[in-house]
Amino acid sequence: MARYAWERPFVWFDDDFGLHSARREEFVHKRRHLTTALIHVDPGTGISAQHLSEAREAFGGNPRDAENSR
Repeated sequence: MARYAWERPFVWFDDDFGLHSARREEFVHKRRHLTTALIHVDPGTGISAQHLSEAREAFGGNPRDAENSR
């Protein structure tokens, strides 16, 4: 996933946030100049409208990321 996302804005819906927390934090830190949304999803309910709203909100205010995603 990190190679694919590289220098592009990125959202990831994850149902296992407890696993590899140090690596997750390092990934987000390295991408602090880009919009990076890691959103926890309950595996019992799956992705909801609230999760999609969180993703839209994360990408809503960063014009640099919009340019880079083209």
